[in-house]
Amino acid sequence: MTNKSPYARDYWEHAVAINKIAGNAINPEAASVAIAHKVSIGLSFQSIELAGKAILRALGWPAKEIKSEYRNHRLLELLRAADRELSAHPDKSLKPYHRFLLETLEIRGQKYGNTVASYLEKHFAQGNPARPRNYFYPDEGAFTGPVPIDAIYFIADYLNCVASDIIDVLEKPY
Repeated sequence: MTNKSPYARDYWEHAVAINKIAGNAINPEAASVAIAHKVSIGLSFQSIELAGKAILRALGWPAKEIKSEYRNHRLLELLRAADRELSAHPDKSLKPYHRFLLETLEIRGQKYGNTVASYLEKHFAQGNPARPRNYFYPDEGAFTGPVPIDAIYFIADYLNCVASDIIDVLEKPY
């Protein structure tokens, strides 16, 4: 067993795997069990967190600093830090990814009305039942589900693609 610090691609691979499990657990067309939706949303939030950490790792942040700074699962802070670091990076080929939180997504062929940042701000403003870690615990009987129910899954998928693209750009040999 090695004690190596995880690389950006390690974070990204883990994020993609988690969100794939989340996607399999949620089915907006079926009368799925509420707990499957709840856990799926929590997994997608975990995937979003790892995508943000993958971006910071790719930009040179040490894993130890990321863990220390973002151990409390403050997703918006983490994503905004990644966005700021990305915008400040001197590599011009990263320019298409600047302000990635201001993207408006398409979900099942329909343009979704909010940007990624706006959606997450509104979701988390709903208080404790909307916090990422609460989706894993049974003590929150009711939970704040996104509308559509799989919106967080699609946001995670988008952020995983952004992280992958950034890693690819920064790993290109010159």
